[in-house]
Amino acid sequence: VVAPETATTPRKGKALAVFKQVSGDSLRETLSGSERKYSKDGPVSPSSGLRKRRPSQGAVSVFSSESNASSEQHAKVNEKVHPNMFVDPEEMKRKVRENLMRPAYDVANYYHPTGLWRTIATHPVFEKVTLGVIAFNALWIGLDTDRNKSDTLLQAHPVFQIAEHFFCFFFSFEWFSRYMSFRRKRDGLRDAWFVFDSTLVFMMVLETW
Repeated sequence: VVAPETATTPRKGKALAVFKQVSGDSLRETLSGSERKYSKDGPVSPSSGLRKRRPSQGAVSVFSSESNASSEQHAKVNEKVHPNMFVDPEEMKRKVRENLMRPAYDVANYYHPTGLWRTIATHPVFEKVTLGVIAFNALWIGLDTDRNKSDTLLQAHPVFQIAEHFFCFFFSFEWFSRYMSFRRKRDGLRDAWFVFDSTLVFMMVLETW
């Protein structure tokens, strides 16, 4: 005796085969219809089975023109924000030449062209003597600090008094010589060394005299 399920198995298998064949034919027709539908738009994409659309020439030209306009606008903005980002080579060369050709600073340019005071202030011997006195004064300050125990100059030993008067007189004469050498006296304010020396001499005169 054959069981009912076993008797009906060949019929079910035949029906399943017919269904698969019909489904396969329908799927192939669908894909072929899709290919015919999108064949005019471009090549078929392997993943989707559809043809990709190619951008038109007009779209490409519009995109490139917009890109160029954006680049020009970006360059203008950078030029406004950073005007000195790119230095002109010719301008840089001109500035370098001006700096090289600029004459060196010399306070004697503010002095009288001729005269006794200019001759004294610019004489090499006077300049060397002044440097020597400055060096000796630095050493004397150390000696005076260690040896001189007096509170005031009048109470100090005569050697210390003579030395202090000598330094005060020499530096005052050196300052006066330079001051009288200026063609215009207010030009002395342009020289930093003269202003510094003026301050030191003024303090020395107040302390000594």
